Amino acid sequence: MQPRAVRIPIYDAVVTFDEQPATLVNISRTGALLRVHAAARVGRESAVVITHNRTTIQLDARVVRSSSAPVPGGPHEGEWHTGIRFVAPPPIEITQLLRRIISVA
Repeated sequence: MQPRAVRIPIYDAVVTFDEQPATLVNISRTGALLRVHAAARVGRESAVVITHNRTTIQLDARVVRSSSAPVPGGPHEGEWHTGIRFVAPPPIEITQLLRRIISVA
């Protein structure tokens, strides 16, 4: 069994998924967890655009899970956690983005 990729929490990235605004909860070399305003169909593929510290990357991603965000009645009620896996990610772009994020954290 292959170990899970290290996930890094992110708080200040600007993200769109399927051309809709999203919040980046965390990111790894292979995928990300997004907070979105509508459920996403598992298996759906779409573009994700991530901007952080004046660096923007666009990647194709596939939804691997989607569930309602925790804390019913809380500030994020009606939002969803959507797990995405990058489809054939360009490793150099992801690696460079993660290095930038880690260096300012």
